[in-house]
Amino acid sequence: TTRDSITVRVADPPTATALGDTTICSGSIANLRVETSIPISRVRWTPSNGLSCDSCPTTLASPTATTTYRVQVETAEGCQAEDSVTVEVSQPQHREFSIGRNYRVGVGGAAEVSIQTQGTSPTEVEKIELEVAWNERVVQLVKPWGSNGVATGIATAGWDLQVSNDTLGKARIVLRRAGGVLPATGEVARLNLRGFVGDSLGTELQLSATITPSECLSSGASPGRMEVDSICGLSLRLMEVSEANYALLPNTPNPFNPVTKLRF
Repeated sequence: TTRDSITVRVADPPTATALGDTTICSGSIANLRVETSIPISRVRWTPSNGLSCDSCPTTLASPTATTTYRVQVETAEGCQAEDSVTVEVSQPQHREFSIGRNYRVGVGGAAEVSIQTQGTSPTEVEKIELEVAWNERVVQLVKPWGSNGVATGIATAGWDLQVSNDTLGKARIVLRRAGGVLPATGEVARLNLRGFVGDSLGTELQLSATITPSECLSSGASPGRMEVDSICGLSLRLMEVSEANYALLPNTPNPFNPVTKLRF
């Protein structure tokens, strides 16, 4: 009688974990990788479109549309495992902020200025930072109005508003809201400006804007302008731009003279 034997070894099955689920802008790159519980001899990513390597444990993905990649791994014994990862692709958006150029204010009067935004579609925004600058000898914010002369707009009603003034001629406006959404078009903020007789009959309203998050979203800003309607009321010259003290000197030659001079 002849006997023999055979040994069957059962290999441990692998596990595979695909990593790299993310959202990218169109044209950007995502890092994908697969981790396994034991050494493997073969890797295969599908589909291969947009991948730098479809047979590597680590690869770069640049899909043109949202894509779910499946990765299959195999050991030397032929045991297999697979997992998947999704790369969402967002199309770039641009949002413009602007101030009109036809604002007018009378000397001693006040006028509200609107900051508008325009985009191609509603946009998820967490924070908007605006900076507005003007000639402080021509206009100034009406501080008792709103928050230091600034109020939220219709499109940002209910948002948190913070206003800081580094100088008389500049305001930094920060609007925040978790999960905030800006409509395609709308008003984001309003400023209340008082007119004075200064060194010019008008002023540019310079504007800059920054949006958070900024990924896949760019922004631009167009300045506005405000003109002073009249030079009537010269007594409203803007004296508070400096720390100097002003006092009216006695009339000369006397208060009852038909012609008198008022001097500071």
